[in-house]
Parts: sequence; structure tokens; C-alpha cells
Amino acid sequence: MAVEWQLSGILARLEAQQECWSDDVLASAGAIVSVGWDGDVAVERGLMRGDDAVEPEVAEHAVADVVPSAGLPATLITDLTARRTAALQVTAAGNVPVMVAAVVHALALRAFYRFAHETCLKLSVEVASPERNMGVPEACAAVQRIADSHRAWSERLPEDPAMLWNWCLAQAQDVLAHIGALSIDAIRQKGDRVGGARLAHADALAEAIGFDMADHYVPDVPTYFGRVSSAQIVSALCEAKGTPAAPAWSRMKKAELAALAAREVAGTGWLPEVLRARDPVPDELHDAA
Repeated sequence: MAVEWQLSGILARLEAQQECWSDDVLASAGAIVSVGWDGDVAVERGLMRGDDAVEPEVAEHAVADVVPSAGLPATLITDLTARRTAALQVTAAGNVPVMVAAVVHALALRAFYRFAHETCLKLSVEVASPERNMGVPEACAAVQRIADSHRAWSERLPEDPAMLWNWCLAQAQDVLAHIGALSIDAIRQKGDRVGGARLAHADALAEAIGFDMADHYVPDVPTYFGRVSSAQIVSALCEAKGTPAAPAWSRMKKAELAALAAREVAGTGWLPEVLRARDPVPDELHDAA
């Protein structure tokens, strides 16, 4: 208990040394004298009405990092900084190279640095992980390719996120394409509406970049034919080959039929309907919208 009293006294003396009162304050300020429960007299000095308040002068021996108050109401500070933000926005919008770097910086913090999000841009990127929705992700070469690309970019970026801003200003902006690609989510989950806004935008993006899934995927037994019915396999064969169903197909076991389909479909460019490019929306529908 004695130690606590000593510490309290030391802290009180240190606090008293942090500020001194000017002659103006002493001339108009009041004080409250009170007696504590232990009989000690306590004096609270420098009390003034709100309209007459004067900021106390910080003593020369005050702690170095003590910052005097600006003395402005919080609402005014918010208003003024909102005006600064608007001016900053309109000025920054005219500087394309710096703003591209700023977008890369904001998104790269999310994509490459786990706990560093120090940016004034209200942007974020959520890395999609399509391999988590695949039955056999090892069979998808694209998964390994994007992982290799991400690893290569990670090695080029500075380890310290505080150095990322200067790095972004000095870089060609092809990293923006990689970060954007990481965020693409064109996975149709159970309950997603066909033609919904997210999936429709994925189709538009695919069309804009000339994407053709046939360049990246050939249906095989593990990833498609082994997971659908015999009737669906026969339908795929007929569609891919452009011929009616052969009588022998109906007598084959499913495993044999699936293996046959994988061989016959290879090289035809056939894809399950869910992977095909969507027909562009007719101009009259755009006009109606």
C-alpha cells in the first residue's frame, strides 16, 4: 500500500510538471479546493468557462511527443478534411500514372501482405480460390500457372509493406493485371441465378479478352465423363461428333463409355454447356434496357 501511495505522488508531480499557466489564464481562472476522504487537501486549478478557455502553455521540459491541441471542434475538423478529400480526389483524377500506382498499392497490400492495409483508398481485393471448388485440382494446369505467377510477383515485391508505395510508383503496371486476375470469381455456386450480374460480367470479361475455355480444358474421365450419367455421355458424343448415337454405345458399361467419350471428344473443341461462351446480348435488348 505504501508503494502505491508513493507512485501516486510521483505521477501527480509529473502531471503537474507537464503544463504551466500563462499570466492571462491565472488572471481569469478559478480553482476548486476540496478535502479528500483521507483528509488531504486537493486543489484543481486553471478552471474557466468554456467561452473564456485558453490553452495552457506546454512547459519547455514537457515530453517531446506531446502535441498541443488544435483547439477546433471535431465536427469542424471533419468538415475541413472532407473538403480536402474532395479537392484531393479531383486533383488526383487528373494524374493517371500516380492514381494507377495508388490502385496497385491498395490492392497489392491486400493481395500480398496479410496484415498491412495502410492506404487512403477505399479499395480491397478478395483473392478467389477456384481450386477449392474442384474435385481434382491437380488436373487443372491453370491452377499451377496462376500459383507460379503469384509466387514470381511475390518475389519481386519488397518484403516491408512500408516500401510498397515507392515500389508501385516505379513499376510498370502489369502487376495490376495479375492482382485483378486473382480476384475474378466466375464460379457458379448452388443457388446462383443463371445470368446473374456477377456471372454476366464474367462472360463480358471473357469476351473482351478473347477467352476460349477450349484452349484450357479438354473433358476427360476424372473431371467430367466419370461424373455424369450415361445418357449425358451419349449426348456429348452425338454433339461433339455431329452424328446420331451408335447402337453399340447403349450396350457399353458406363466406365467404358466414359473412356470412349474422352477419346472421341479430344480435339473436337467440344465443351459442356456450362463452359461455353454465352451468346452476346442482342442490340435491341441493350436498347430496351
